[in-house]
Amino acid sequence: MHGQASEAEEIEASRQAIADRLGLPADRITDAILDRIANDPATLHHLAACRHDPQMLDLVLTAVPATGRTPAGAAGEHSTAVLLARAGKAVARWAASGFAQAPDEVFRQRRQACLTCEHLGPPPPGLPSWMTRFGDERTHCGLCGCSVVQKARMATETCPDGRWGTYGTSREPHGGPA
Repeated sequence: MHGQASEAEEIEASRQAIADRLGLPADRITDAILDRIANDPATLHHLAACRHDPQMLDLVLTAVPATGRTPAGAAGEHSTAVLLARAGKAVARWAASGFAQAPDEVFRQRRQACLTCEHLGPPPPGLPSWMTRFGDERTHCGLCGCSVVQKARMATETCPDGRWGTYGTSREPHGGPA
């Protein structure tokens, strides 16, 4: 029970961090919005871009499709709550960095590291089709459940297998900035 409480607390903290960064009340950042941000960081950009236009903001906030749910505790699967908590933390870190993106060359190096990784596989079961639209079955990390395309673009993120680190650290592959 303690683990579930901390997951819920992490999700709420992430929700609040995103809401604060966007200048929105936390109740406007729904689970569906967190889910969409986790799989499409452009959603966060769209929210930031239209946060001063109430009509456009409502359009972006209400255009989120319903999310599928993965059964919690299924062997080899990441529960939706766990994915949301991780995604919320990642997006909060990314927001705190000013939405810094890895440069194209670093992104390509990260993607190449992911493409050769034995942990790369299909999306976790239960994700709606709009989250798995990339056309390639090997799009998600089996260790963390993240979309590797999205994660590799975010300068603040690291590989859970140690193949690449936060952009600007010595853990970045192939001569990334120190």
